[in-house]
Amino acid sequence: MNNVLSDNWVLSGTNIDDFNDEIKNLDERTFIKECQMKDLNFVDVSEDRTLSLLSPLANFEDPNNNFYTDQAEMEYDFFKDKYDDDVIHQMIENAFALTDDVLFNKTQDITPISVHAMQSIKTRVKISGYGFDNYKHVRNLCIVPNFKKEEKINVILRKDMDITLPSGDHPSKVFAIMSDQYSYIPQNIMTTIYNRLSREGKEDGLGEVVCTNWKIANDVTSLYLEFPDSSKKINETYEKVEKLNLDLSVGILLEASDIGYSSFKINGYVKNNDTNSIIRLGKEYKQVHRGEIALSEAVNVIRNEIFPEFSYVPERLAELLSIDIAKDKDEKTKVKTISNLYNKLIKYMDLNSIMGKKRMKSLIDTLIAGINPTENYTAYDIATQMMNVCDLVEEKETVLDSFSRNAILALKFDYKEFLSE
Repeated sequence: MNNVLSDNWVLSGTNIDDFNDEIKNLDERTFIKECQMKDLNFVDVSEDRTLSLLSPLANFEDPNNNFYTDQAEMEYDFFKDKYDDDVIHQMIENAFALTDDVLFNKTQDITPISVHAMQSIKTRVKISGYGFDNYKHVRNLCIVPNFKKEEKINVILRKDMDITLPSGDHPSKVFAIMSDQYSYIPQNIMTTIYNRLSREGKEDGLGEVVCTNWKIANDVTSLYLEFPDSSKKINETYEKVEKLNLDLSVGILLEASDIGYSSFKINGYVKNNDTNSIIRLGKEYKQVHRGEIALSEAVNVIRNEIFPEFSYVPERLAELLSIDIAKDKDEKTKVKTISNLYNKLIKYMDLNSIMGKKRMKSLIDTLIAGINPTENYTAYDIATQMMNVCDLVEEKETVLDSFSRNAILALKFDYKEFLSE
């Protein structure tokens, strides 16, 4: 079941109207609870379904300390009236929940805490590391004393509006615990920006705007918008350049997270339609959750800073066509030079960090094995190969996302300086 309170809940598509409807639904079931840190009562959830109300006075230095003020057997049927099995199992796996009920062991009024919330909780208590992520019951005991402060916080809750409890409320789950500096930015700001660009695009040169992909999850939302008219102009400009066979699309990626995973960001990108690989460009609009988004400022960044960058990729590729790599060298020297260049680019693009040293070792072996010493290589050949290196292996979406941020470095690398060394 794709339950809206599940940590794994996700929707995706290509239709902008569907995106508008779903992002509106997400905003409407997101609630902010302002309170003091000391007002939260945490519950440890064990694998045998024992619920333990954690003592705010937990102290590892006191051997006589009782870490729990109350314990109760988890009434599974009680939870099944509110949550599906997926959400219940996630609560047991994360081993952490909240309760507002003083009569803890009688009513068991429990609110699960999402694994997505743990990043923000780390920030609140200034505790992190291997133990935090892997020894959950000890982690919980460490967290609770650090929450007994008179410090304002914002608890981010999502609710399942399709279920109404006898109290009139709806089942909820904690997805973040943010500081009092946090300012909620409704994610439908993406819809507002799309509508503004669609309305004004033809007037200011951006042209038609189309949605090509979107994804909404409980942690991060992303929306891909492309400009077909601008893409056509760029492709037509460079189609006469010999060997520069381009089929590019230009667009912007809007990303947001209302639970602290990401600021609201807008990046320009160029997509190779032959491989679907994306190169993120350098300019970026960014707004942290510390105030309202200035819509006009965001649109102006798109027009005046991001949009002019779209021509950089084809311009730079055209330049790289004129840079020969080890031309007129003997075959052994050519292979050595290109191999060294691959290694330089891997370091320059930080691919070991993105893909892992073991994976990159295999990839570099594949790249070197593919060198044909009888052919002439240009910097264009090497750069395009490095920008599409993920095509050689199946990678997770998170890796592809990180790689798209660094792919531009294959173009920015100074090939002439490398050849002069």
